[in-house]
Amino acid sequence: MAHTIADEYADHHRETVSVELQLAQLQNKINHLWVALGSQRLIGVAVGLLAHRYGTGTDEAWERLVALSQHTNTKVRDIARALVHAFDGTIRCEDAELLAAVSRRLPNGRWP
Repeated sequence: MAHTIADEYADHHRETVSVELQLAQLQNKINHLWVALGSQRLIGVAVGLLAHRYGTGTDEAWERLVALSQHTNTKVRDIARALVHAFDGTIRCEDAELLAAVSRRLPNGRWP
């Protein structure tokens, strides 16, 4: 069976589409990793702030952060973002309500 120019074009097109799909998947994965990296940093800072504020170790501060997440049905990274931004004075409007809900569950009822 002869391999025609049309067949070669079709093969090349399939390979190109496959490479483009793989590239898109890798770009998506990279984007998710960047988000995770940023979230991990905020979570680490929030754990440190909680530990310092309440005179606990980082394990207990982490447990407190997880408990806040569970009690408010909110992702840990979102709570961490609100705590850190409130601490440094850059809290966003959309986090103010979350911060109020979280603060009510803290030992002294407020943050920072």
